[in-house]
Amino acid sequence: CSIVSRALHLLNIKRRLRTIHLYHNSGNSDKDNLLTIATAKQLKGDIPKAIELAEQALRQQQVDSKNSNRQHDIYDTTLFLGKLFQSQRNYAQAESYVQQSFHHAAKGS
Repeated sequence: CSIVSRALHLLNIKRRLRTIHLYHNSGNSDKDNLLTIATAKQLKGDIPKAIELAEQALRQQQVDSKNSNRQHDIYDTTLFLGKLFQSQRNYAQAESYVQQSFHHAAKGS
């Protein structure tokens, strides 16, 4: 459980840095914009909206992954969703997304 908590903590830091980076770069894809907004919503405490946006981004990534090897994007997003659901105390859904993230990490390596 501490490995999952550590991974989620590192992902949160990575997402915050990515948000700053994305705000400074134009021409991002829709899914990147969705994740940026989802991260902003998370930081503002609007977790339900963050979940909605992250799930939209995940659906786009899953479609895109059929045309390219972008498993690391899906890994990041599913881990982020796991963290969001964990913060809502929806542990079953959180665990499901964290397991998906590990599956995509294994596929991407």
